[in-house]
Amino acid sequence: MRTRSRIAPSTAETITGFLKPLAASGVVPQSEIRSVSRLLMDAAKPTVATIPVKVKPKLLTASQAAERLNCCKRSIFRMADQGRLKRIHLKPGSAKSVRFREAEIEKIINGEEVDNEEK
Repeated sequence: MRTRSRIAPSTAETITGFLKPLAASGVVPQSEIRSVSRLLMDAAKPTVATIPVKVKPKLLTASQAAERLNCCKRSIFRMADQGRLKRIHLKPGSAKSVRFREAEIEKIINGEEVDNEEK
């Protein structure tokens, strides 16, 4: 299957402008110039807008979060107790199913304030 790359309409018009004298002088047959011009204009048509996909937040275990922050797991849970990180419970009541949002860990790494206010 051939794929066509998209080009700007002005580029298609410029290339077509260069091809017309070749056809007029008989160097390239007129039918080939028309075919190439059609392909260029098709490639210059706007593409359909993509639909944004809702991405689930990436979750990290306490060990993964600790590794990213270069600290121990206990420090991660201490940050959660202080409200700096929000715990995500995959299975309520199970200590092993606690996860932390990667975005919050990245904010701490970048020195940004993490907003964990309940909304």
